[in-house]
Amino acid sequence: MRNVNLNILKFLESVNNFCLSLSNIGLGDSYQLSVISYQM
Repeated sequence: MRNVNLNILKFLESVNNFCLSLSNIGLGDSYQLSVISYQM
């Protein structure tokens, strides 16, 4: 089970990095907000 949890955390981290790079370009603000609210 622990491997699955680590994989999920890595996936969420990569999604966050993707959102950050998008918002740096100026496109990803609303998407980033939806991901953050989904993680809560």
